[in-house]
Amino acid sequence: MSLGDHLEELRFRLIRALLAIGIGLTVCLSFGGSILGVIERPYRQVMQARQAEEKKAEEKKAAEQAEVQVAPFQVIGVLGDLSPSDVNRVGTAKSIQYQGMSLPVFTLEEIAKSDLSDPNAALSVAIIQVGNQTFGLLSSLPAAAGGETDVGSNTKIRIPAASARDANPIRQLQTLGPTHGIMSYIKISLLSGLILSSPLVFYQIWMFVAAGLYKNEKKFVYWAAPFSAGLFVLGALFFLLVVAPLTLGFLVSFNDRFLRVESNFTFTDYVSFVTMLTFVFGVAFQTPIAIFFLTSTGLVSVSRLRSSRGYVLLGIVVVAAMATPPDVISQVTLALPLYLLFELGILISHLSQKKAAKAAAERKSQ
Repeated sequence: MSLGDHLEELRFRLIRALLAIGIGLTVCLSFGGSILGVIERPYRQVMQARQAEEKKAEEKKAAEQAEVQVAPFQVIGVLGDLSPSDVNRVGTAKSIQYQGMSLPVFTLEEIAKSDLSDPNAALSVAIIQVGNQTFGLLSSLPAAAGGETDVGSNTKIRIPAASARDANPIRQLQTLGPTHGIMSYIKISLLSGLILSSPLVFYQIWMFVAAGLYKNEKKFVYWAAPFSAGLFVLGALFFLLVVAPLTLGFLVSFNDRFLRVESNFTFTDYVSFVTMLTFVFGVAFQTPIAIFFLTSTGLVSVSRLRSSRGYVLLGIVVVAAMATPPDVISQVTLALPLYLLFELGILISHLSQKKAAKAAAERKSQ
């Protein structure tokens, strides 16, 4: 086949591959919301785990404070019965005047949930209802939680202990530019379209390769194309379902514990991070196919690959370090599968050559 024929074949296969990707992109644009849920799944897993840790830490802190008699407030005086108009006024006011003092107004529940750790805090007022009577409690810190106090007419109320604050809600991804959201949405759809159309794309790639092979070598293309597509999808799913939560968890934990900074990711950066590594893992999982192709064409022998395991392992570690963020989790979770796939490629090549040698021996004996 001449150079012009090769270029024409390349153009033909490239147009078909791009057409397949375009169809996949169109389909994925219609289901972008569902795909986005899959993309955000690692982020939500990590943030929910961090939220659970923070809530557990706050509950532990609240329990320790309760043991050392940290309390919301103690009653040091009763303002007396308040009329309905006073209650209405106090219910919407920020403060109440009492004997020349301007006292801030809180409900009993607000005071119980507040972090009032300053023993010199200003006096405050808790408006409570006991039966048909309404009382204003003049209060300050500290006091034992859960104790009872007399508010007049032999009526006792229980002052609730301070409860742990609710954990912060999961921090949502943000966009910092007007077009960042839609561009990231298109990027997600493009990657999803590539994964969806990968069988056709890899078929076109391998058919272009087959144009330069001998007739007896072209038979490998028909199983290499679906195998390549399957490995690409497997690599992409392996990152999204296994590696991404581990990597994000490590990075968020590092930011929190070592750098003392919050992890507030933007939607654009998160999508770029996920799509890049999803594609990297998908391509990296083509290792067995590449090894089989090299050994089948005689460019590299199986024995040579076996004797070079140490160098290959070093090269895999370097490639993993360059292709992933600078964290140990991402590098290990890419390097380990790559080496296992390298060994799988050697095994497939060995079995194929053994089968070919056996077939040749049988033909020779006949």
